[in-house]
Amino acid sequence: VAHSTTQATNALIEGDVALARKYLDRIRGAPQTYVNLGVCSYMDGDVVTAVSLFNQAAKENAPQGERNLKLLQMND
Repeated sequence: VAHSTTQATNALIEGDVALARKYLDRIRGAPQTYVNLGVCSYMDGDVVTAVSLFNQAAKENAPQGERNLKLLQMND
């Protein structure tokens, strides 16, 4: 799981959403996966889905989910 999460994060840093989603498909259900899928959705312009995924991450105790929600609120 950690390896795929790291690869997905690196793909996101490089701006390669499609590659990130490929790695994330391998680890569905992990809290960090929700965060990274939320970032993918945000990068694709789908803020509604991003917020939903960040909320799910926050419910799963992934602090990045809550932080990303706060960042989105600051940008409104």
